[in-house]
Amino acid sequence: MNLEDGVFYPREAYAGFWLRLMIELIDAFIVTGLCIGFALVLVNSVPARESSLQAIFISLILIWFGYFVLLKHSKLSTVGYRIGRAKIVNLQGNNFSIYSLTLRLIFAVIGPFNILLDLLWITSDPYRQSLRDKFAHTYVIKRNARVAGKGKIIFR
Repeated sequence: MNLEDGVFYPREAYAGFWLRLMIELIDAFIVTGLCIGFALVLVNSVPARESSLQAIFISLILIWFGYFVLLKHSKLSTVGYRIGRAKIVNLQGNNFSIYSLTLRLIFAVIGPFNILLDLLWITSDPYRQSLRDKFAHTYVIKRNARVAGKGKIIFR
């Protein structure tokens, strides 16, 4: 299969709104806890207030990138995806790249779409792709999903 060809799955194989919402909430709760815990440690250990704010900001970026990109890219995946029994694949049905996960994270964090609009988009999309999935060329599918067919990739 070349890069112009992609795969598709039965509609029920794509992670829908409620599953994606559950995954997002679990992962957001865990990352928020990690960030708060790490920030408390830094505030109590870094003497100057200005230095601690910079350290907190940099550590938050590293925690988010580590959790939502590096951990998600690993075989472990995030806690939300493990509990939800979901995975991310590219348009060819293969593992996704760190680039596509980074793009998804950027769209989730700084926009141009907010996370609620992104999730609501899923309800009207035939392949249940969020807006950030469309830009990153990814699908979120159930872990046991089987390919239903192949076809040419058409961007609309």
